[in-house]
Amino acid sequence: MRSFLTVAAILLGTQIFASSGVRVIDAESALKEREGLNLSRYATSIKYIPLETGLIYLPEAADISLYVKDGEYYLVSKNDTNGTGCYKYGNDGAFVSTFIRHGRGPGECVGLVDSDMDYNSGNIAVANMFVEILVYGKDGGYLHSVPLPGYVRHPRVLYVGPDSLLISVNNMQESKEEIYVAGKDRIFKKSMTAGDLHTEYSMFAGRRSSTNCRYDIFKCGGEGYIISQATDTVYSVKGDFKKQARYFLDFGKFRDESAYEDCHSGEGIHILPEGSRFGNSRFFCLRLLIPVDMDERLSLNERMIPFIYDVASNKAYAPKSKGDAMLNGFTNDLDGGAPFWPHVIYEDKMYQLVDAIDFMEAAEKSSSVQMKRVAAQLTEDSNPVLVEVTLKK
Repeated sequence: MRSFLTVAAILLGTQIFASSGVRVIDAESALKEREGLNLSRYATSIKYIPLETGLIYLPEAADISLYVKDGEYYLVSKNDTNGTGCYKYGNDGAFVSTFIRHGRGPGECVGLVDSDMDYNSGNIAVANMFVEILVYGKDGGYLHSVPLPGYVRHPRVLYVGPDSLLISVNNMQESKEEIYVAGKDRIFKKSMTAGDLHTEYSMFAGRRSSTNCRYDIFKCGGEGYIISQATDTVYSVKGDFKKQARYFLDFGKFRDESAYEDCHSGEGIHILPEGSRFGNSRFFCLRLLIPVDMDERLSLNERMIPFIYDVASNKAYAPKSKGDAMLNGFTNDLDGGAPFWPHVIYEDKMYQLVDAIDFMEAAEKSSSVQMKRVAAQLTEDSNPVLVEVTLKK
């Protein structure tokens, strides 16, 4: 009986989504087929830029957030032993400068938790531990700070307009996730809580939501998007900071059917808040996670599934994972190199940062002459390689 009611609720929810203009994505078929998607569908060329290795040794690529502005690359590091928060490189990979120093003085960062760039001004906002948001100019100068509200953790920061910040935090006093907004006047205003993100679909299945689930914010085609591991809906955030359901991921048989959305049941595939989450008007990329309980034979990398949604065809793809999770994604049919997964999309280009040792191993297995040529210049101690993909007009 419960199964029948659940199916009926899912059908009802899907119909309501369709009538409300929310796109239903057939994630179930993508997860069954595990079909790849060629990079040439969206891109025309690819090149590899080794970042200069000299006196500066960068942290692992997984600990770096990459931003691109006016032909320069900004690498903001979360875990850095050099006492530096940001490294700036030229478009040829040559080192330019560093800024955002670690410390407790004015304009210094105690612990860099998250960051984002305002592509209008080039300003970079960083979450300084659980205390404040620090804002720097693209030249490295400290501009101002915005205090975080009370006792919080897991702060995430996202520019959704000129000097307009969307900030998500875990309020430890009230044990719930919240989203705040801050403008140039630095005044906080609560926009929504995580509980607001669990109603569009899950209410039709009679499930109860937790307000303490991790969720994340990211950019796609100039818009701010919100995802949560406790819901199967992708939301957009407009300039008025109001959320709107945009896409519903129909996981079908892979869906978590537990009575509670407590994020810990481990009974179904769910959106992975951490990891690359980027897109434009033609596609967007997420990562999904297969819980251990579904298949104990899979390694962690095999359980982290790249998920690509093509807007024009309304079709989803979930390519099979191979090796390092950092090197899974679009099939690179441009030059026969390693699979590509965007870390940032800026104007007409996509970028990925790959650790030198991973790049060398991938080059050896690939048929890309260009990739092998760059790999021959590297050692295990080299800085990461920047992969640049030019998008079609």
